[in-house]
Amino acid sequence: MPGTTMVASVSGLVLALLTCSVLLAPPALADNGKDVVGWVENVRLFPGNVEVKAKLDTGAKMSSLNCNCLTPFERNGEQWIGFKIQTKDGQVASFERKIVGHVRIKRHFGRVQRRPIVELGICLGNVYKVTRVNLVDRSGFSYNMLIGRNDMQGHFVVDPEETFQSKPRCKGELKVE
Repeated sequence: MPGTTMVASVSGLVLALLTCSVLLAPPALADNGKDVVGWVENVRLFPGNVEVKAKLDTGAKMSSLNCNCLTPFERNGEQWIGFKIQTKDGQVASFERKIVGHVRIKRHFGRVQRRPIVELGICLGNVYKVTRVNLVDRSGFSYNMLIGRNDMQGHFVVDPEETFQSKPRCKGELKVE
C-alpha cells in the first residue's frame, strides 16, 4: 500500500515539527504571574529610600550589599553596625542597623569570610520586602548590591539578556524596624 507509507511519513514529519517547535518556543512567562526582570536592576533600600544598582544573582542564596566604613558599636546592649554605601547617583548614604547575625561565605579562592547581617527593606519593581542582607566590601565589583535567589523567589523571572526592565515603584509607607 503505497499511500500508507506516504501518510506515515507525513504524520511523522508533522510530529517532528511540532516537537521541535515546542522545544524551541520561548517559555510563557506572562502566564506564571511573575514579573520579568533583567540581570541588572535599580532597587530602593529602606530606611533611607536610596537607589542602588543591583545584580540579580540566582546562584547566590542571600543578598549582599557593598559598603565601606564598617563600624561596629553597641546600643542598648545590642550589637549594631554603621556603614556607608554609594547610591546609583554617586552620593554617599549612611546607615546604622542592628546586627541580626553573621554568615560565613566561602569565596571562590577558598577563603571563608565572616560577614555581618542586617535587615533592610528592598523595593524591586513593585515588590517590597524586609530581608536579611550581608555586608561586605564589594568595591572590586561593578554593582553595589547583589540580590540573591531567596529575595527573588516567588516574585520574579530573570531574563539574562535584559537589564533595567523594572523601576522600583513600591507604594505606601515602607518601614523597617
